[in-house]
Amino acid sequence: VLISITVVQTLGMFAIITGLVYALAPAIGFLKEMNAIRILGVAMIFGIVLVTKSPSTTIAMISELKAKGKFTEIVLGITILKDVIVILFFALIFFLSKKIFLTDNLAENNLLLVLFTELFGSFLAGGVIGWLLIVYLKRNIPYVSLFILGVLFFVSKFAPLIHLNILLIFIMAGFIVENFTPLGTHLLRIVDRSSLIIYVLFFAVAGASLNLIALKETWLLALIIVGIRLFAVWSSTLAGSVLAKAQDSIRKYSWMGFISQAGVGLGLAILVERTFPGWGADFKTTILAIIAINQIVGPVLFKYALIKSGDARAIS
Repeated sequence: VLISITVVQTLGMFAIITGLVYALAPAIGFLKEMNAIRILGVAMIFGIVLVTKSPSTTIAMISELKAKGKFTEIVLGITILKDVIVILFFALIFFLSKKIFLTDNLAENNLLLVLFTELFGSFLAGGVIGWLLIVYLKRNIPYVSLFILGVLFFVSKFAPLIHLNILLIFIMAGFIVENFTPLGTHLLRIVDRSSLIIYVLFFAVAGASLNLIALKETWLLALIIVGIRLFAVWSSTLAGSVLAKAQDSIRKYSWMGFISQAGVGLGLAILVERTFPGWGADFKTTILAIIAINQIVGPVLFKYALIKSGDARAIS
């Protein structure tokens, strides 16, 4: 059930949103002057960024309502698995988009070799960092947070110089620690204690760089995309549930658990803005507006779904 819904939902949402943005290109200001291949590149980035879900919001709602049961496990499992898949797809689409916009050439003979090297190198580097974290945690050396912060700065500085993907590196590092040692919970606890200041800085930067003029021009587009995204989530989740012969509660209500967005989507939008200065700012502003709406609607729908599924009780 988990794999079926994850795959169908990811591919379905990506296809629907990409197609919508491509079709609306003549009405989108920063896409009007682009040729067809560049419009497709931007549409695909829109598609993959809007597939992302907010694991933090999902976990917060589950904790608040003390939800337990198969429905909760399925939604949480899909949320985590989907974000890993999205990062992999984003790395591929982002790489191709850089070729389209920054070199204007997709016909290089070594394109696949470069892509493979970037992905393989990122996973290899992530494995090494995961191993270093395991060694550090096992020896109970103090100041783990400072060590992790140092690793973050080092990788953020040098990974782009050798064309490695920072997100893939740390996903692999976390995967290694969580799945090959019993230290995953300990690592999460340490990161959680230090996360508040990071979130404050992250959202402060995101808010400070928000272009209100661009937001005024893109709010209608944001509302349209939010509506289409809701349809894409509902239809693709239902299709995956039917294909997997899932129970009725999952078919009817599970789609409501995949609306909210936050950290991952924001991070990818900021990365796009920095890489593509020509249109990246307008892209990020649109994504921020979409995420803001989804983050208001999403938790309300997910709370309703948890109660209707029987995994949680209404809190009076």
